[in-house]
Amino acid sequence: MMDEDMDSTVERCAALLISDDADQVQSAVNLLKSVYASGDGGVDTFATIVQEIAECQGGSVLWQLLLLTLGQSYAEVLEKGFNHFHSSTLALALLTSSKVVVESYLREGFGTDEKENAREILTRLVRQTVGIARMQFQENKVSRAFGTLVIVPSLECLANFARRSKVFRDAIKECAENGSIFDQYKTLLSAETLAAVSPASQTVRVRFHLASIAVSLAFSADSQMWAIDMGLLKLLAAIYEATPLRELSKRSKRHKSPAFRCNKILLRLLDSDATAEKLLAHNALSGFRPHRRKINGAEPEFVAWAFYQRRFQGEKIPIGTVMSAEDWKLAEQAWNGDLQVPVMCSWRLCAAEREPVVGKGFSKCGRCHTARYCSKEHQKLHWRTHKVHCEANQATAKEGVSVEPGASN
Repeated sequence: MMDEDMDSTVERCAALLISDDADQVQSAVNLLKSVYASGDGGVDTFATIVQEIAECQGGSVLWQLLLLTLGQSYAEVLEKGFNHFHSSTLALALLTSSKVVVESYLREGFGTDEKENAREILTRLVRQTVGIARMQFQENKVSRAFGTLVIVPSLECLANFARRSKVFRDAIKECAENGSIFDQYKTLLSAETLAAVSPASQTVRVRFHLASIAVSLAFSADSQMWAIDMGLLKLLAAIYEATPLRELSKRSKRHKSPAFRCNKILLRLLDSDATAEKLLAHNALSGFRPHRRKINGAEPEFVAWAFYQRRFQGEKIPIGTVMSAEDWKLAEQAWNGDLQVPVMCSWRLCAAEREPVVGKGFSKCGRCHTARYCSKEHQKLHWRTHKVHCEANQATAKEGVSVEPGASN
C-alpha cells in the first residue's frame, strides 16, 4: 500500500471507529478485516494501520473506543442502541489483536497504573461474558442474540489481553485466587448455555476463545504453574466435553479447532518435568480419560492419547523433537488467538519491519510509548510525521469524562 493510501486508510478508520453511527463503525471493522485478508503483505499492513490508529491524537481514538465498549453499563447500551455497542466491541477485538494496542490500554486505561488498569479491564470483560451469560441463560433478562453477540467478541478481547500481557495474566491470577475464574468460564461451556447460543455456529467461537486464553496461560512461564493449580485442566476438560466428535473430522479446519489447541496445551505442559509433575498431582489421567476419543480425533495420525496416558502416569518418555523455549514461543504464536499480528517498526520504509518473536524487541518512543522502532535512526526519520500525535495531550481526550469503577454492570 502506498504512503498516501496508508494515510487515507488510517485517517478514515480512525474517524469511523469513533462515529456515532453503528454502520460507520462496522465499516471500519470490515475495512480492517479486508486489509488483513488481502494477501501478500496484508497482515503487515493491518499491523501498521492499527499501530498508527493507536498513535492517533495522542491515543484519544483508543480511549473513546474503550469508553464505547467497556465504559458503558447495560442500561446505557440499551439506551444508546445495541448495534453501535456490538460494532464497537468487534472493533475492540480487532484492535487488541495488536500487542501495541493492548499495552496502550494497560498504560492509559480506567485506573492509575498498569496493574489497576488490568484488573479493571478484566473485571469488565468478565461481566460482559460470564455476567451476560448469567443474565441471559439463568435470569432471562437479555435475548439469546444479544447475549451471544456480546459474549463472543468480549471473549476475544479477553483472550487478546491474556496473550499480549504478563500484567494482565497476573490480574487473572489475582481473580482466580479470589474465586476460580476457570469455574466461571466453565459455565459458558455447559450444555444449557451452549444450547442457548444463537446462532448455534457461534458455539465453536466460544470454545475457540476460551482455548486461546488457556494457550496463553499454559505456554507462558509466568503463569503455567498457578494456572494448573487454579483450574486450567478443568477448563480444558470442559472444552473437550463441549466439542462434538463430528467437528474433529474436518482436517482443513484443524488449525482453528479448540480441541486441537487443547492437545497442544497438554503437549506443552508435558514437555517440562515440573509441569508434568503438576499434572500427575492433579490426576490428569482421570480427568482426561473420558475425552480420549476427542483427543485422538483432534490428531488422528498421531494417536495422541497413547502418549499422553503414559506421561500422565509419570513415565519419562520424550515428546519427539526437542523443543527449546524459543521453539515453544514460536509455536504459541501459531496456536494462539485468531489473528497473527506482528509488531512493526513505525517508520514505514523500514526493511526489517517486524519485531522478532524471540530475542530483543523494538524500542518505544520515550514520550508516547506507543510508536516502535528497530533503531534510533528510524526513530529520528519517523519523528517528522510522528510528532503531531506524540505531542498531543492524552489528558485532553479524557477531559470531562467520569467513569465509575465497574461501569459495565
